[in-house]
Amino acid sequence: MSASIIYLTRHGKKDLSDLSDILMKAFQKQMHVPELVVNEITEVNGHQILLLMLEKYYMRTSSMTAVTIHGIADETMQKITIIGTGGGSGAFNISWGANKNFAMMVVNVLKEEGFALVSED
Repeated sequence: MSASIIYLTRHGKKDLSDLSDILMKAFQKQMHVPELVVNEITEVNGHQILLLMLEKYYMRTSSMTAVTIHGIADETMQKITIIGTGGGSGAFNISWGANKNFAMMVVNVLKEEGFALVSED
C-alpha cells in the first residue's frame, strides 16, 4: 500500500483549532463528507499541536481511505503534514490514487486558508 505525504506552511500567528471546522464545512459544500475520527489540540511549551484524522469510503476501490493531519503552530508560523493512506483493494492492495486524491482535497482547502505547499512525497 502506498501513502501520500504533503507538507504545508503558513506564516503569521494564527490558531489551528478551527481547521477541523473549516475542512468539514468545505467537504460538505463539495458533497465529499468524510468521518472525523480524531480532532485533538494540545499546547506544549507555547506551541499548539493539532492532530486530525479523517476517513472516507471510495467506491472505485471499495475501501476506506484515511487522511491524518498533523499541525504545529508557534508565534510566527504553522506547519502542517498531511498523510493520505489506505484505499487499497485487490490481491495487491492497490489504491488507484484514492489516498492521494483524499490528501489533495485537504491540501486544496488549506491553500484557500493561506497555506502554501512546501513539498510532496
